[in-house]
Amino acid sequence: MPLSAPLPVDAPPGGATGGEPASPDARSGPVRLFAAAAGVVTLALLVVCAALVTFSYESAQRRAQDLTRGAATALTLDAGRAARAIDVLLADTAAQLAAPGPGLQNLLALSEQLHLGPQLRGLMGTDAAGGVIYSTDPAALGGNVAAAAWFASVRANPDRVVVGLPAPEDAARSLLFARARLDAQGQFAGVVAVRLDPVALMPGAAELAEAFALDVRLYANGGMQLFGTFSPGEGRDPRWRGGLDGAPPGVQVDPVADSPFTVALSLPPDVALAPFRRDAVIVGAGFGVALAASLTGLFLLFRQAETLRRQGGRTL
Repeated sequence: MPLSAPLPVDAPPGGATGGEPASPDARSGPVRLFAAAAGVVTLALLVVCAALVTFSYESAQRRAQDLTRGAATALTLDAGRAARAIDVLLADTAAQLAAPGPGLQNLLALSEQLHLGPQLRGLMGTDAAGGVIYSTDPAALGGNVAAAAWFASVRANPDRVVVGLPAPEDAARSLLFARARLDAQGQFAGVVAVRLDPVALMPGAAELAEAFALDVRLYANGGMQLFGTFSPGEGRDPRWRGGLDGAPPGVQVDPVADSPFTVALSLPPDVALAPFRRDAVIVGAGFGVALAASLTGLFLLFRQAETLRRQGGRTL
């Protein structure tokens, strides 16, 4: 009896026999899955980090804006009080000159009551021709200031206080505030002027600027800078960083009501964005660590899954 032919043995799936490696297509499946998972994790981490960095940047801008707004409000109140005190002192001086008498001796006491005493550098009154008829500085009596630019400005604008510099040699130490004296007929009769240390206008500005790294400046309405918390020699940019309109965050410009003053504050960008830069470094480092840990975990997980798949294939 002839022997029958052996029955065929089914080949393993994929055309490979036991012990042979899987086809390239079979190997590429887990690789593509790993790449897709890594891409999803990376994208998710990027979205979270971008949201954190954006929030930190906006927070830094809000802090800068709140800081400059609050400081400007405080300094504007100081400048407003100084403007009112100067106006009272000038008005009283003009009244005393209209009727000379012992009241002139009380002007310095009045300046003390107005909290201008320590910063007061001098009071002066002139006639219509610019001749000095009253001065706390005896050396100035009998002089003439008609050629000074501020005197001409007061004559041309008798209804407002004019801010000027008294003399080139004194410009770094004091500012001059002057207003017109009018006679009984309302005609120009001369000027009254007071010289003050600029610190009198905003006594707390230097401390505030030092504490918060602010640039603080006070301008006359004509654009002349009256006071600044730093000088160009300190290594900081002497130019104003923002315009008077449409100021960016970190710049605040406030006019002082009923006065010739405008307060301007600027928080330098490197100071304003310092918290954002610190947060960005922390977020960037966290992103790198989280991405490395996630990819390492995914790699180990997929390698273990691939090992188990191969062991299962050999068992079958």
